[in-house]
Amino acid sequence: LYFGAPHLLNKYSLAQILGLKLEGLLPAILCPLGLTIVLFLGPTVVMLCDARFLTYCRSAVVWKHNLQDWIWWRNQIVAPFSEEFTFRACMVPILLGHYSVNQAVLISPLFFGIAHLHHMIERIRKGQSVLGSFLVSLFQFAYTTIFGMYSALIFARTGHFAAIFVVHSYCNFMGFPDVTEVLGFETRKRVLISGVYVLGLILFSYLLNPVLDLQVYQNNVYLP
Repeated sequence: LYFGAPHLLNKYSLAQILGLKLEGLLPAILCPLGLTIVLFLGPTVVMLCDARFLTYCRSAVVWKHNLQDWIWWRNQIVAPFSEEFTFRACMVPILLGHYSVNQAVLISPLFFGIAHLHHMIERIRKGQSVLGSFLVSLFQFAYTTIFGMYSALIFARTGHFAAIFVVHSYCNFMGFPDVTEVLGFETRKRVLISGVYVLGLILFSYLLNPVLDLQVYQNNVYLP
């Protein structure tokens, strides 16, 4: 069975290559998640200011309904697990047999983006125009590819599957930021929230490398 780069297979166990390990697990979960929350700082503040969301979080009935809803399980558990396992934990080690770590981080997300193009056919079947379906799918391909690069970078820097699974689940929960929602706020609130959006992007750009370069992940597989 040929799985992954020979130089990795000769040195590490399959579990280590897939990022299934206990060493450095907790910081590998918390640090990338915190970094992602910073990226979503604007949408997170908007969400926390919504009384309906706070009621949602405190409602045992809502959580019971979620745990019984297969769509919730698909979005928060099954899809993040299967997609990250396939496109990061499995694909990145295979690509490293032919490419550098940085090249693998850039190449693997392209397959992840292409895997979402089938939604175009679903939209056409539901009555959406071909052009409209194509444009929506093109946009989806763009942001899933960018997210895939981010996720692949986290995997390569931390060496932990749990890190990318948790981040993917959180991003599915947040969804793509609805910037147009901010336009509906009154002027003072709109300016404040817009500033928070910008602050989140600036902090994320500043913290990206320092957070992912931490030694606490004990990543000796993908980093020298």
